[in-house]
Amino acid sequence: MSSDVQKTTQTHGLGLGEFTLRLKQAGICDLGVVQVPGANVLLPWGVALSERLVTLIRASFNEMGLDEYAYPQVVPEVCFEPMADLLDSQRGLLQIATRLDMEQGRSRGVLTPTGEQVIASHWRQLVHQSESLPIRMFQRARYFRPVSSADRSGKGVFAALEAADIFEFHCCHPLKQTALDDIQKLHQRLLKLVNELPLPQFVGIRPPWGNHSELYEWALGGDTPLPSGECVQTSALYFQGQQLSRRYDIGFGKGEQRQHTWQLDGFVSRRTMYAQLCLTAKQDGSLSVHPRLASTQIVILARSLEQAHDERQQLQLLLGQLKAQGRRVLLEYCVDAKALTNKFKQWKGRGAPLLMLYFGRRHPQDQLRIRLYRTDSDQEVGASADTDMLARQVENALDDIDDDASETILRRARAQIVFASSIDDARDALAARKSVVAPVCPTRENAQEVATWKMGELCSFAAAENSAPCIFSGRPTWARALLSRRI
Repeated sequence: MSSDVQKTTQTHGLGLGEFTLRLKQAGICDLGVVQVPGANVLLPWGVALSERLVTLIRASFNEMGLDEYAYPQVVPEVCFEPMADLLDSQRGLLQIATRLDMEQGRSRGVLTPTGEQVIASHWRQLVHQSESLPIRMFQRARYFRPVSSADRSGKGVFAALEAADIFEFHCCHPLKQTALDDIQKLHQRLLKLVNELPLPQFVGIRPPWGNHSELYEWALGGDTPLPSGECVQTSALYFQGQQLSRRYDIGFGKGEQRQHTWQLDGFVSRRTMYAQLCLTAKQDGSLSVHPRLASTQIVILARSLEQAHDERQQLQLLLGQLKAQGRRVLLEYCVDAKALTNKFKQWKGRGAPLLMLYFGRRHPQDQLRIRLYRTDSDQEVGASADTDMLARQVENALDDIDDDASETILRRARAQIVFASSIDDARDALAARKSVVAPVCPTRENAQEVATWKMGELCSFAAAENSAPCIFSGRPTWARALLSRRI
């Protein structure tokens, strides 16, 4: 095994099985209680985090100038007819039918595996002239795909028959150049979104073969390396060109004057939340939520203060100052010390970034007793009895947590990546459950060779600043390939 691989095998690792358990313990989701492949119950803290992510994604898409739509999740099977040569309707679609319907060989509809079929069917009726273009839209979708328990085994929350919170966007243009200009802008905005979360990605061109490449001219995928040894796709962008519009006859003009539209689509999903939680987990496996993802950044736990009016006023003043600074803060009163301790354990287990324990005074002449606690490092930080000073200390602590969490995410993602200059190095790294970046000429034969190793796949290609010998042919190449197990 190469020295580079040996150096990275002792890094923090969190298997997907343990991660699933930690998600349940943190009150985020419970996987497996519903006996459908991948079904999970989103628990209250998970709902809050998910909605926080939704807010960030929706704001980003609104900044992109995309209009929000909401399409039905049950559609007629006729929507898939233009793709009949690519899609096995017997195995690839989930039908809606009663038992009587099944006995009579009919269905009432199909659960959408993606949004593009129903959207394309809609656009076919909507687009009649170039003046109605462009259409630039997104929707918060659910995907339904017939995944067996065996297919999703070991993939935890990252694979399910029902995938929620897929934010997919679709754009339709009259000209190729305007579509290319649009996809460049969307790509830059997607990069900004994942950087702001933050979430590391290897962004590259998907191999132009396989995965229904007949439906797009080229695709960009964003893969995030996980401590478990896999990469998970957290975003993607597809330049469809006229591939889909020709199949669905989306265009304007008649006869020889008929012009089909130029289209693109892409997505970012709830997987980004789970990937970030996996990368911010503490050494013992317990979860720590990044302040930017946390729906509640600061939890103030206070003893009930029925007779301490001035202390209640101080708490309300502090609460107002923190909210005015844009912080997401929650104040909870506890009836006694035992209740406060239980609440502390609950919020610590959830990984809320910063906890404040406000004990107040035992006697009027006593000093206020206040503790600030960072859940990411299990450390207390200084807390002043002065409201203005305390607000600044809270701000500083949250900024420090943000910096440390962002550094941890990047460090752990980098620790999963090994740069290989030979086939042996690449195989050793994959065997050690690392992701590999290596110079590889972008050919089908090289992708097939990686597949024969049965330790992952060639996920994507990106351009490097310098050429290097391809690990397979020895020829100089500017391409760098990501080789990895992929969920």
